[in-house]
Amino acid sequence: MREFLRIYGYANNAMQHISHKLSNIFGTNVESVVFLCLGTDRVIFDSLGCMVGQMLKSNNLPHYVYGDLNHCITGKNVGFAVDYIRTMHPHAILCVIDAMATRDQIHLDEVVIADQYIGSLSNGTEINADIFVYGITTVCNKNIKLGAGTRLYAVYKLAQVIAQSIMLASNQHYPQNFASQKNNI
Repeated sequence: MREFLRIYGYANNAMQHISHKLSNIFGTNVESVVFLCLGTDRVIFDSLGCMVGQMLKSNNLPHYVYGDLNHCITGKNVGFAVDYIRTMHPHAILCVIDAMATRDQIHLDEVVIADQYIGSLSNGTEINADIFVYGITTVCNKNIKLGAGTRLYAVYKLAQVIAQSIMLASNQHYPQNFASQKNNI
């Protein structure tokens, strides 16, 4: 796996770094990017992806966005979703957005951009995508149960950073779409 960027999500310049990195990765193909936002609204630490999808859709992102708070894409239906996207958008750059757990507190609230899926889905489904954006939302180790103490507000704030970064990256190529909407999240 190659990490393209790892940054603390609440750093003063996090959105600029993330959007710049995404813009560089997408390059001139930005119009063909499709976002697959994974997660569920039933588990706080795993709701990051569907929150980002909801924010992107509510701000009229000029890209296809699959997965939001009303239509969650989880390990149970991600295989179908990826097959559908690859059929409907065969030449698209597929960008997956998901939550991730860390073993130590030091990496909590980081945003990671990588070229492979980190970890595994509970049903063993593999995700074949071009780029992955993760928000590290919880700590899980021998002393801390997965998701214990994860605050909804922390996940929401990290989702805002990721969604606004994506919109900034898109805005560099489609400035007319966000002139009046930049700060609506």
